[in-house]
Amino acid sequence: CALGGAAAAARRAGQACGTMQDMRIDMRKLENILSLTMDTATKPGALPFTRIPSVAEQAQELLEQYNGSKAMALSAAARVEDLSWWTKLPDVLLQQVPLVGVSTILLREVWRNIRRCALIAHLHGHDTSTPETQAMILTCLISAGAG
Repeated sequence: CALGGAAAAARRAGQACGTMQDMRIDMRKLENILSLTMDTATKPGALPFTRIPSVAEQAQELLEQYNGSKAMALSAAARVEDLSWWTKLPDVLLQQVPLVGVSTILLREVWRNIRRCALIAHLHGHDTSTPETQAMILTCLISAGAG
């Protein structure tokens, strides 16, 4: 029946619209998560319940540790594992993120990678508070693939 087919097509179209709307909502949630994670990883004092050194402070510590050698500080920054925040950060972030079901492990990894990229960017002289630098930091999170 033509009417039955039209009704089924309308239902499919409605489902597709619902899916598109769900995707927009999910994209907004993802943007909020990335924005919050960027803020907590790059801004001093962004985590009110714990003291994590600012990117500038951590970069200075690395430079001092390696007697001012930028190359050695950069090498160390690429491997840095700051465990002082390891147990505190997920709880703080989960209290702030309005998204149910976000994996704590995912938040840790995103934060850790943003922080590492911000530290390297700072050591190269970039201002990690600018939108341009933050966009480049987020770009670093995306794999270019094996090719």
